[in-house]
Amino acid sequence: MVFLLVYFFGMASSIWWVVLSFTWFLAAGLKWGNEAIAGYSQYFHLLAWLIPTVKSVAVLILAAVDGDPVAGICYVGNLNAFNLRGFVLAPLLVYLIFGTSFLSGGFVSLFRIRNVIKQQGGVNGRSKADKLEKLMIRIGIFSVLYTVPATIVIGCHLYETSLQNEWMAPLVCPCNGVDSSVHPGQRTRFPRPLYSVLMLKYFMSLAVGITSGVWIWSGKTLDSWKRLSRRIFGGGGGAAGAVLINPGKQRAVKQHYVSPPLPPVVAPSSTLLSGPHIAAAAPGSLQSSSQHHFPPHQHKSHTPLSHV
Repeated sequence: MVFLLVYFFGMASSIWWVVLSFTWFLAAGLKWGNEAIAGYSQYFHLLAWLIPTVKSVAVLILAAVDGDPVAGICYVGNLNAFNLRGFVLAPLLVYLIFGTSFLSGGFVSLFRIRNVIKQQGGVNGRSKADKLEKLMIRIGIFSVLYTVPATIVIGCHLYETSLQNEWMAPLVCPCNGVDSSVHPGQRTRFPRPLYSVLMLKYFMSLAVGITSGVWIWSGKTLDSWKRLSRRIFGGGGGAAGAVLINPGKQRAVKQHYVSPPLPPVVAPSSTLLSGPHIAAAAPGSLQSSSQHHFPPHQHKSHTPLSHV
């Protein structure tokens, strides 16, 4: 259970960062719209969850899960350098390279767009350039807050896989620590792992998730959670708790569905509607729209022209 929580979701978070970088490259570099990117969302979800699932199942089938002798966490590659390289180090390195490449391509495109906007000049062009620079700064900070901890985690894994055999040798065979040919009876000092490096690996792996929250810590995210809580728990109830997203659009929809007043129907063979009492009524009023049906005594008070 601990292995699945740490390994599966850790790899899934790395793949989701690659997906985020790729969509950012599509929007900034290739000028894709939101609708076009959203059309591929099911494929992004499929890759982000299917790849960690396949890797986790492969680790379980190969019985590569072992315990960390320092932290006591069930993971893969704690006692086997080959499993550490194949299931942890290589995937993390590939994800970091792909994500950084997509981010770099998007930044290059944004720099070109900013230069074009600045060449246009004017107040409008300056305001657009300022907004674009703020977006670039925000994405740049997010990229640094992710790539730096991810790089440190990869460095810690490299440190472990390069010296793991030397650390395990005296534990497997303590007699190898005695070198009687050089100094009889003196025990050779084998290298030991640095405890700070091992703890730094776990700290940075958790810091990646914390720093990723910088991108979603905004007022829009807070409003979305408020609307979700109202919808689930009924807080604010009924129409009072409803959020009017676009009042102008809703008024336009209401006006579109309100039927206009019907004009009076004039029979071609009758002159009953040509009297002065009909002309005095305003077009579209209640009186003019109600002249379609007359009482029987009104028909008796007028004589058709055909009998004159």
